[in-house]
Amino acid sequence: MKSLTERRLPIASELPYVSCSRFSSIAVRLILAISLTVAVACGILGTFSIVQQRSLTQLALDQQLKLQYDSVIAAIDYEGARSACGQSSVIASAAAGR
Repeated sequence: MKSLTERRLPIASELPYVSCSRFSSIAVRLILAISLTVAVACGILGTFSIVQQRSLTQLALDQQLKLQYDSVIAAIDYEGARSACGQSSVIASAAAGR
């Protein structure tokens, strides 16, 4: 067994060699082409779904904001009408009492 100081790094001729002829097979090329196509399609669909989700979220928030605004305006109108009705009845009773 060699000690840590006796170990050496392999030289380039000892490293495993991957030949370019490996990609000359039609099956390997087809698999690579299909894999690349699927990866690109997934990227495009993922991007589209994120954009669509943001758009729908913004639409839903706008609708909720409009509903709350309409509710507040209706409440203010109701209170204003109620207040005006109360003031008019006070003025009418004061004018009738004279």
